[in-house]
Amino acid sequence: MDLLNELKLVDPDQEWMGLAACKGQDSTLFFQQRGGNQHHGKAYDICNACPVRVRCLKFAVNNNIEHGIWGGLTPNQRRVHHHQGRYRA
Repeated sequence: MDLLNELKLVDPDQEWMGLAACKGQDSTLFFQQRGGNQHHGKAYDICNACPVRVRCLKFAVNNNIEHGIWGGLTPNQRRVHHHQGRYRA
């Protein structure tokens, strides 16, 4: 994920990404175009079967990643979890 290299990450550990079920998948499944109302069913299916789903979610929450589906959750869903104190490392 070259874009991650441009961010100032609070949680820089990316080793888990090598085990992610989304590795090698089409990234448009996880990142919809602005204004799009795509259904991300396939992305959710991939995330639900992923062995590092919780770690992925923690990474997105800890680093305030505001775009895409991470750990099976949309940005809005991650904000709710973050405010509830869930999934912090």
